[in-house]
Amino acid sequence: MNKTSDILAKQYIKLCSERDLLTKECEDLPVGSIQQKRIKNGVYFYRQYREGTMVKTVFVPGDQLAEVNRSIKRRKEIEKRLKEINTEISQLIKALGPDIHNMPNFRDYKPVKNVDYKDYTMYMSHLAHEVKRLGKEEFVVEYSGVRESGVRARYLKALISYLTQNGNTKAYPSANIVLDPLTYQMYFTYGKKDILNMRIKNAVPEFLMQGLLITNIQEAVGGTLS
Repeated sequence: MNKTSDILAKQYIKLCSERDLLTKECEDLPVGSIQQKRIKNGVYFYRQYREGTMVKTVFVPGDQLAEVNRSIKRRKEIEKRLKEINTEISQLIKALGPDIHNMPNFRDYKPVKNVDYKDYTMYMSHLAHEVKRLGKEEFVVEYSGVRESGVRARYLKALISYLTQNGNTKAYPSANIVLDPLTYQMYFTYGKKDILNMRIKNAVPEFLMQGLLITNIQEAVGGTLS
């Protein structure tokens, strides 16, 4: 690395560490907002939040109100900062280029073979039409509560993270990466191993965090996102 890359690399590592710490802190903080209800002669407080398409309400005792308010406020501060961090990290990845692969906390990705690309492609197309039908905001509300498995679950999580720019999404814990069909063919059929690093440096960060190699989100979801 040259001097400029070294400075960028240190900033990248610092931001990744900050993101990990904030994400862990955020896991234990409540979501939603405090709502006040007057029932007969009394005033009661509730924490209201959305889970998928459902709006849920939890009673907050008066002696816990101040603490719950502080926790909700802290979570919102963290979520705002995480969005900023993810934006900065995306910019650093692009600026570092191939040097990013020499960094200690950048994954040594291992492409996987056992992927049902027919199902994967159809699922991406299905979600593309759903985004177009519902609009981005309504799609996120409706699909946040959907439970999928395997590659579908990772793709849905990445897509929602991409649409909301929510930096609180957990990274996929394994170094296994699902390639896009073109890269898969070049990597496994023609033995072009060097294509992986070339494609990863152009990958969409939200999808890369879920171990999915997606370089063009419009193409990946059928051209519905703009």
